Amino acid sequence: MTRQRQSFASGSLAKKNSSVAVAHDGLTPNPNLAPIYLNSFWNLMLLSICAMDKKLRIVELNDGFVEWAKKTLGKAPKLGDSLLDHFPPQARKEFKKLFQSALNGEHNTTDVRLDLKDGEQWVFARVCPLFREEKRVMGVLMTLRDVTEQKRLEAENAYNRQLYLTLARHIPDANMFLLDKNGCFLVAEGTEMRKAGIDPETLTGKSVKAAMGDAFFKAIEPLMKKVFLGRTGETELALDKQIYAVQLVPVRNESRKIYAAMGLMRNVTEAKAIERQLTESLAEKERALQDLAEANEVKTKLLAELRAQTEFLEKQTREDALTGLYNRRYLNMQLEQEFKRAKRYGNPLSVVICDIDHFKKINDAFSHQVGDEVLKTLGRIFRAYSRSVDTVARFGGEEFVLVLPETPKEKAAVLCEKLRAAVEHYPWSEIHPELKVTISFGISDNVRLGHYEKMLAEADERLYEAKNAGRNRVVY
Repeated sequence: MTRQRQSFASGSLAKKNSSVAVAHDGLTPNPNLAPIYLNSFWNLMLLSICAMDKKLRIVELNDGFVEWAKKTLGKAPKLGDSLLDHFPPQARKEFKKLFQSALNGEHNTTDVRLDLKDGEQWVFARVCPLFREEKRVMGVLMTLRDVTEQKRLEAENAYNRQLYLTLARHIPDANMFLLDKNGCFLVAEGTEMRKAGIDPETLTGKSVKAAMGDAFFKAIEPLMKKVFLGRTGETELALDKQIYAVQLVPVRNESRKIYAAMGLMRNVTEAKAIERQLTESLAEKERALQDLAEANEVKTKLLAELRAQTEFLEKQTREDALTGLYNRRYLNMQLEQEFKRAKRYGNPLSVVICDIDHFKKINDAFSHQVGDEVLKTLGRIFRAYSRSVDTVARFGGEEFVLVLPETPKEKAAVLCEKLRAAVEHYPWSEIHPELKVTISFGISDNVRLGHYEKMLAEADERLYEAKNAGRNRVVY
């Protein structure tokens, strides 16, 4: 430190140094340099240190503590100040307990939150007693270390984990999981696991082989090797008469090191059946065409039939059979594409999730047939109000998703309000005399979230806000 002052530690060290006669270079050491050496050592250790007497008045502090106080508390404490006076009220109570405990001869460590005008700060505090030579407590020594960023990362990790689990619970016919380098589950969730009677929470810490069996382990073992070399891997496997598509991708930490493999396991049994039907149909038609090659009229008819069947099967893979809107599979593909385009060119993009209010009551009160008519009618209303560049899909049950390129959330809200009013004022009595239908909307245009699924999750949160606020409204 630039000025000299006496302290519990530096004073005793100065006395010891004064007994040294001559250093190796022939110069007599200066005992007044002892506090400077100590201060430099404390700063080198990146510690903010403050010592107090039994009345909790500052008797020593290093440069690190002075700089931390200036930066965090807005004012540098001075020798003789009561340290507690410099802290916010709530933190002052916690520090007072720590100091009193130290005066009673106890050592303590804890994280303390500082509620400051410009935001929340966290410090890790280590508090211990200072003793005289006769072992009597003469004061308190405290070291501080700023852990605000650490706390932020912990909160962010907790949020990301919850978001991950929430997304996994909403992906139909799929499982999501994280595996460490030893092939043990870090976290798992999924509708397929729960259908099979597996509680995903019980998988944490278990090896893949022990939890899922040899067949699953043998299928993903080569994928694991790829992932921890920085590549992605995918395969298909059959389990219990079901076909699953498994994809693994590397997960990196802030140092860009791969610490886990993220897996997505989707049930593609139905898709494979459609694919097999299409292949068999194509093969059958090709054989028929070869047999009737000389009959041009029949050949033309068969070709037309083949095209119609192919288009019908392709349409099935992208459209919802009941409403005529796009299905969830096609929605995911389009949303990912529009999200990447918005990120690349900086264009606005809005994602809307909407849900029919009290749809279960409609089914229960008027029959499922009436419920289906409501869904079909909504499909027509959505198509009437959407642009050719928009993607409107049935997300599942009574939920719909709109992907609106080149549209900030304010304009999306205008469109949703029109849809809401159109639904509310539609002549539903033509379907049933007592039928009334309303719909709620949640909107997100936050492309900065980094992934389109996070935008979906944020829109879903807004939808819940609309539901909780009384339904039949738009929240963004």
